[in-house]
Amino acid sequence: MKKFIPNALTLMNLGSGVLAIIAAFQEAWSLTFLFFVLCLALDFLDGGVARALKVPSELGKQLDSLSDVVSFGVLPALVMFLYMIPYYPDWNIGRVFSEGRWEEFLPLVAVLVPMSTALRLGRFNLMESSSYFLGLPSPANALLLMSIPMILRSDKSPEALLAFLANPYTLAAICLFSTFLLNAPFRLFTLKFKGGSFQDNIVPILFLIAALVLLLTLGYLGIPLIILLYIGMSLLGINKKKA
Repeated sequence: MKKFIPNALTLMNLGSGVLAIIAAFQEAWSLTFLFFVLCLALDFLDGGVARALKVPSELGKQLDSLSDVVSFGVLPALVMFLYMIPYYPDWNIGRVFSEGRWEEFLPLVAVLVPMSTALRLGRFNLMESSSYFLGLPSPANALLLMSIPMILRSDKSPEALLAFLANPYTLAAICLFSTFLLNAPFRLFTLKFKGGSFQDNIVPILFLIAALVLLLTLGYLGIPLIILLYIGMSLLGINKKKA
C-alpha cells in the first residue's frame, strides 16, 4: 500500500490536468487555474511522500514525467492556443493547411510548448541526481504561461500591459520564449534546503521571501516577475560560484 500512495498522487496530478483542460474548453478560467494549482501541489507532494515513505521507484519516476507532460505541457499550450484563436474569426485548422492561410498559423506555435516540455522531462530523467536544474523546470514554465490569462482577466492589470499582452503575436512570442527557457543551457538552483548554516540556504530563503511579497502585493502580476527573479538569482549565484 505504501508503494501505491505516491503513484496515486501522481495519477491525481494527471487527472487534475485533464480536468483543467476540460474547464479550459468551457472557458471556465478560474476553475482551470484552480485545477492547475492542484497539479502543482500534487507534483510537489508525490516525490516528497515517496522519499518520506522510502518507496521511490522507477515506475513512479516514469508516471511523474508522463503526468507532467499533460499538466505542465499540454494544458498551458491549450490555454495559450485558446487565447490566440479569437483573434482569427472562424479559425479552422483544416483551412489553415488546405487553403494556405499562413497568417492564421500563429496559434499553432503553442504546439511547441508540450514538445519542449517532453524534451525537458526526458533530459531530466537521464540526468544523475544534481543540486541544480538545467533549464527552467516544467512546473515553473507552466506557471508562467498559466498566469497570462489570469493577468488578462485581472482588474488590477495596467491598461498598457493589457494592450501589450492582448494580441496573438505577443502570446506566440511568450510561447516561444517559454520553449527556450525549458531547455536553456543554464543552471537554476533548487528549493531544497541543505543542512548547515543559514548562509548555506540564503539564496532559496531570500527567493521565497521575495516571491511571497510579490504574490501578496501584485497577485497574478507577480508570477512572471517571480519566474524572472528565479532565473536572475540563479544566474547571478552560479556566476558568483564559478568566479
